[in-house]
Amino acid sequence: MMAGKDIVLSGKKIVVVGLGLTGTYTSLFLSRCGADVVATDVKPASMIEGREELEKAGIGIEAGGHREELFMGADLVVVSPGVRTDTELFKKTRETTEVVSDVELFSRLIDVPIIAVTGTNGKTTTTSLIEDMLTRSGIRLFAGGNIGVPALRFFEADHQMCLLELSSFQLENISTLRPRVSALLNITEDHMDRYRSFRDYVEVKFRLLMNQKEEDHVVVNTGDRVIREELERRGSMGHALLLPFSTEEEPAEGICLKDGNIVCRYGGRERLYPVEGIRIEGVHNLENIMAAIGVAVVLDIEDEVIKESIYSFRGLPHRMELVREIEGVRYINDSKSTNTGSLKRALEGFSAGRRRVVLIAGGKDKGMDFSVLRDVVDSRVKLLILIGEAGEKLENTGFSVRTVRATSLEQAVFMARENAEPGDTVLLGPGCASFDMFRDFEHRGNCFRDIVRGL
Repeated sequence: MMAGKDIVLSGKKIVVVGLGLTGTYTSLFLSRCGADVVATDVKPASMIEGREELEKAGIGIEAGGHREELFMGADLVVVSPGVRTDTELFKKTRETTEVVSDVELFSRLIDVPIIAVTGTNGKTTTTSLIEDMLTRSGIRLFAGGNIGVPALRFFEADHQMCLLELSSFQLENISTLRPRVSALLNITEDHMDRYRSFRDYVEVKFRLLMNQKEEDHVVVNTGDRVIREELERRGSMGHALLLPFSTEEEPAEGICLKDGNIVCRYGGRERLYPVEGIRIEGVHNLENIMAAIGVAVVLDIEDEVIKESIYSFRGLPHRMELVREIEGVRYINDSKSTNTGSLKRALEGFSAGRRRVVLIAGGKDKGMDFSVLRDVVDSRVKLLILIGEAGEKLENTGFSVRTVRATSLEQAVFMARENAEPGDTVLLGPGCASFDMFRDFEHRGNCFRDIVRGL
């Protein structure tokens, strides 16, 4: 197996924890590199997809839990993003063995520049925009990570550069990963069922920047209150060069909104990108575009290429996706809204005071504080339809708008149609995870699409 750096994996005893998409591919990759691999998962063997392929490759599988003895004597432990490592098992393991994420292992093996994107919301949209810009410019680019492509697939072809979308889970177990350019989009409350506090979550997000040096760049949303306060607390970034962007402020060097344009000032030049003609809606998407522009100009991508990309980009499924307009009512699928921050930003894209949104919200709660939605819901929503496990908690949040409960997404859509008037928008904006009623956010969004198209 080809790798860009001289790191010996052959003959090493490596334990891979978690056998989802990432863990399965990591196990197969390490086996091809000559490592002695054992993979473990809490699921029973019958529920492990790809088990036959793993066994055919000679990879040992331990299902139904993680035995402590398995970890003792390992040369390395590689954990998948969904695996919690703040447990006694991993605390004890770290006393003798290094525990890393797959992206940390990957970063030690490659010798091309890494571009990395993180944030609570907007990661995939921003990553997709950057991918389009760099690919249009002729760069042989690999894009992977949290977008659903394991980072180690990089080695399947010849690439000049690597673009990674990174979640907080993937950042928990990095130690040396160093992006040439990083983008920090926003930080709002999420995964509070995983982290002990919001402060812990913020700290994990900022781990992306910890190894950057003075020749590296950080494209960062200084209009985000949490990020701005954290930068102030840390005394800016110390090493990497900061390129700020904001929809609210106008930095001397950076990216802002002014007179109907996205204005980028960098390297002694001012570039203008008219907002008119951009096809994706919402202030949050303008921020995503600003971040992508920032990364592109740092990498010296030609202005015409950047413009071609931002004006042709139509958005991604399940992210403020217009499904259909029926009798003057728009039906929008924002199933990817899985936290309060993303729902808040989506609602902020509608006019305050007009209350023309019929909102379908709810799902599986991740320990979030829904009170942060009170003002934006009360000023923009005419009817709140609640679904899922979080319905009762949302109902008790104290919204002043009319609120009803639905027992299914189908019932919620029918109730929305009965109450929506021409000029209104029916928005599927759950603000919660999907796993109480659906396989994932995509399944939820697809179901919404099917119901709406059948109206």
